[in-house]
This record gives sequence, structure tokens and C-alpha cells, in this order.
Amino acid sequence: MLCFLCLEIVCLCNSDGSICRELERKALVDFKQGLEDPNGLLSSWIGLDCCSWTGVGCDNHTGHIVRIDLHNFILGGEIRPSVLVLNHLRYMDLSGNSFEDNRIPAFLGSLVSLQYLNLSYAGFSGYVPHQLGNLARLHYLDLSSNSLHVIGSHWLTNLSSLQYLNLDGVNHSKATNVLKVLNTLPLISEIHLHGCELHIPLSLGAHINFTNLRFLDLAHNYINSTIPLWLFQLSGLEYLDLSHNNFQDLIPHAIGKLTSLKVLNLRNNGDLQYNKVPSIRLPPTLGELCNLSILTLSDNNYIPSDLNGLGEIFSGCIKNSLEELYWSGANLTGQLPIWLANLKSLKTLDLSFNSLYGSFIQFQLPSMQELSLGENQLNGTIPKYLGQLFPKLVKLDLSYNNLAGILTEAHFDNLTKLESLDMNSNAFELILRPEWVPPLELKYLDMSDCKLGPKISIMASKVEEHFLSFNVKYKHY
Repeated sequence: MLCFLCLEIVCLCNSDGSICRELERKALVDFKQGLEDPNGLLSSWIGLDCCSWTGVGCDNHTGHIVRIDLHNFILGGEIRPSVLVLNHLRYMDLSGNSFEDNRIPAFLGSLVSLQYLNLSYAGFSGYVPHQLGNLARLHYLDLSSNSLHVIGSHWLTNLSSLQYLNLDGVNHSKATNVLKVLNTLPLISEIHLHGCELHIPLSLGAHINFTNLRFLDLAHNYINSTIPLWLFQLSGLEYLDLSHNNFQDLIPHAIGKLTSLKVLNLRNNGDLQYNKVPSIRLPPTLGELCNLSILTLSDNNYIPSDLNGLGEIFSGCIKNSLEELYWSGANLTGQLPIWLANLKSLKTLDLSFNSLYGSFIQFQLPSMQELSLGENQLNGTIPKYLGQLFPKLVKLDLSYNNLAGILTEAHFDNLTKLESLDMNSNAFELILRPEWVPPLELKYLDMSDCKLGPKISIMASKVEEHFLSFNVKYKHY
């Protein structure tokens, strides 16, 4: 047995001790000759040991080339058919290159050992070749961010091993059944169809087979229909993005069935052509999403618009899981509600560009890191000791409100993690001792258009000195 193994190793090796297969090495040399390499990143592709060349990987036992990873090499030119010699190739990444105006070669569909194919951001144009459907072993396929079109979706049917699919930006206006076809793939777990001019069916047929689906992005398709109820049968779904569409009855009661959901984006669902934003009602079942950590509801109109009337929804188990809530530009009214205090895990809250009025938050939000309340109608003063209310605060935006009062050193005590502070266009008066050293780690400060009191000529220079020492983008008063 030892003699046999030694003989096998000798057969695989060349005179210089490498294990590169000569036929495959020649194929790579021809492949390189078809490429444009302005930065010389393929300069290592010389000699007999192709397994040591940049971006090339070989099987340690057989010497066959199994991996080509040339992502972000800024290559151009053409992909030559010589790669077909590499019939053991399992991994090919040509993303982030510049194959401008070239089509995806149909012969790539003959690399039947491929498990990973990434051609994203590579400058390809034209139609996606249906021959890619021959890659039955493919686990990962990314064709996103090219100038591509799809005619028909039948080629996806044979990709029975596919787990990850990214077709973001690939035009599907002539492929009406793509989601029905994907529903037949037993292992698919992540689907990206962002900005595809997608047709979304109201029914997928008798059986919903998306049992492994965890991630679904259907954003920026401007879909003008009711939301398909089959979406709410995907109980294993963890990420759902329906933003920038025109779904009617956007949030049905059935949303409570998505018990595994962690990220939900419903931003900007309206008729953009006629600038119509429908009124949307939040069902109580939204509060039953016990694993939801990121919720985006921005740029829609809600009923009721008064935040105080929406407290029941956030009294469910969602209050324990929610970490990021984006609710800007939604015509929300009323005062900042006390039920926000129940969201103890909340790290990011964006209620900017609404019509909220009344006083600033008076209760503690111990996990808060980013708080955006700009472009509202808040009035009154800011409580002292903000650092006790928000001990982990990194970003605070209170710009374009009607807040007033005197800001002293006490307001900034314990805000040791604060990096961004925007208070412009309010009526604050800033009074600080000349010898005071801010305890902040500010990188951005904007207090322009504020009333900063009669001693501003003395104090502004001191504030500027300290804040500039922390590399701050400072706007002069």
C-alpha cells in the first residue's frame, strides 16, 4: 500500500516538486491571456506550479484545480473556453471586475462540478444564459449588480442543490414565474431579488415548499398588488424586506405567524407615480413577533397617527426583542409616549421627520445608542444628566425642533461614548465654564442656528478648541 501511495504521488508531481496538472496549467495560461490585468495582479501566474499562483487553489490529494478566486482584481477582457479543461473546478469568484459589455459565457454551464459561482459587480450585460441551469451541484449563485436580463425562469428548475441566490438588479420583467420555480428548490434558504421588476404571484400553487427559506428580499420592485398571503406561511423566515413597493393592505393580521422573524422592512409602500402614500393599520399581531430585533416602518402613513394610540402593539413580546426601530417620515403625531420605556433592549430609535410635539424623553432607555428626533416640533427643555437616561448613547440628533433652555456641563456628564451630536436650529443657550473639558468622544458636532447666550464670544473658542482636538467636524456658530 505504501509503495502504491508513493507511486501515485510521483505521478502527480512535476520535476520541480509541484502537484499542478500540466493540462490544467496550460488552460490557466490561456485563460490569463484572454484577460486584461492593468494592475498586474496575475503576475504570479508563471512557472510550473500553478497551485501556488494567486487566486488558484488545488486539491491536496489529486492536484486538480478546484478553486479560482479573482474577486476585486479589476480584470477585463474575455473569459476563454479554456476554463472548460478545469472540470474539477468547484469554486469560481470573478466578482468586482470589469468585463464591460461582455455576456456571461454560456459555456460556464458545462463546469458541472461548480458549487460556488459569483459573478456580481463584474460588468456583464445581456441575457443570463439558460445553460447555467446545468450546474446541478451549485450551492451558491450570485449574478447581482450587472446589466442582465432573464428570459424565462425554467433554467432555475435543475438547480436542486441551490441554497443561496442573489439576482439583485437582474431584470425579470420577462420572467413571470421565478418565485414559483424557486418554490420547487428543496434547499433554498436565501433569496435576493432586489430591484428586479419582479412579478410576484398571489399564489404559489397547492404546496408551499419554502421550508428552509430564512432570507427573502423583494424590495424596490414597485409591486402594485395586495400582499400575497403565502408569505405569511413561511414560518422559518428570519429576514423579510418588502420596502419600496406598492403593496395594499401592507400588514395583515397573518403577520403574527412569522414567529422566527428577526428583521422586517416595510419602508415606503405607496404609489410613487402619483405620490400617494396609503394609510396603514398596524395589527396587534405585530407585537407577537417575539424574535423581531429590527423593524422599519418609515415613509408610510399609519392609523392612528398618534403614537400614544399604538402602545398596545408594543406591549407584546416584541418589547423584549426589539433593538432597532425606524419610523421616520410617517406623519406621526402626539407626544413621545411612555410605552417607549418598555423597550428595554432598544438600541436605535429614529422618529425624525414627523410631527411630534411636547417635551423631550423623561424616562431611561438603558440600551439606547442612537436616538434621532430631528425635524419634529418638540418644545420645552432637555433634562439634565442625559448620561443617566442614555448611558450608552453614541449618536443624538435633536435638530430642527423648538427646544430651548440652558445647556450646562451637567447635560453632558457621563455621555462618555457620544460621537455625534446635532442640536442645530433650536433655541438653546450654552453656558460652560471656560476651564471645562468635555468628557465626550465627539467626531461630529452641529449647534448652528442656536441661541447660545451673551458669552458666546468667550465660550465658543473654548468649545471649538476642545472639540477640534477630538477631530470634530465643527460648524461655527
